[in-house]
Amino acid sequence: MQNKLFHINDYVLILDNYRPASPKKQRSATIVSGIGLVFYGSGEVQVEVGEGRNKVKEFKKSGRISVFYCDENLPVTQYISPKKAVQKVTLFFPKNKWKSIIEDDRILRNYFKPVLHRKESYIKLDRSFHITPSVQLVIDRFFSHSYNGTLEKLYLESKIVELIFAYLKSVERGSEKIAPPDRDKLYHARELLLDKLDSPPSLNHLARLTGLNTFKLKNGFKQLFGLPVYKYLQQKRMEKAFELLENKDFTVQEAAWYVGYESIGSFSNAFYKIFGYRPSEIAKKSLSNKK
Repeated sequence: MQNKLFHINDYVLILDNYRPASPKKQRSATIVSGIGLVFYGSGEVQVEVGEGRNKVKEFKKSGRISVFYCDENLPVTQYISPKKAVQKVTLFFPKNKWKSIIEDDRILRNYFKPVLHRKESYIKLDRSFHITPSVQLVIDRFFSHSYNGTLEKLYLESKIVELIFAYLKSVERGSEKIAPPDRDKLYHARELLLDKLDSPPSLNHLARLTGLNTFKLKNGFKQLFGLPVYKYLQQKRMEKAFELLENKDFTVQEAAWYVGYESIGSFSNAFYKIFGYRPSEIAKKSLSNKK
């Protein structure tokens, strides 16, 4: 199976399960305006949403869940790596449907507030969430059945509900472990990091600035945002560098300096770990597109 699309009640379900022989580009448009959930069971995919200077680029790896709001017909381009088979489940919901699912739960309402109340044509929930074993078990069931026709739709509908339940249960459990005052401090810690991409505070200094001890800072940050403090910072540094190289006419050296790297070699290696190619390739592509 390469790609299957289903319209089931209020949901749009897309199942991808294949391995291209060479790097593959897929271009499509968002099917419905609303909330999207993508469960990356395996594989490596680079996703581009939108066009021109408003284009957003993200690199997706297995074991992660992406949550976003997207307008209908917004262009989406995927670059799929042949290194490993891609297996992913994508769900789209009308925004009001998602609101009705979570409206009675304060923790979930707060968690998804950024994608439910923003006005942009595309906005991603800025929290990276790992696929838990219970969620992975449900994902596997989407690809292991042998039903067709009406029975297949009924089976997939039951799995959609099961997947949403397993995912929201994991979100709620992870959030419950962090007291509300500490959550506010952790969001403040993230803001301090993003404001100082070129010269971030040390872990101890960041803890003092936010009023958390280093244990609560390290553990709470990973629970809330899905990555340790400095892996999260590294991801955001490279995303900013990518934007500068592609849209702002920055050289590789200028982009490296902007995000706090003195050594081009170290910057290039860090960039490669995130995106799978060198910053010089982006700079060359950007330059050729402007000619």
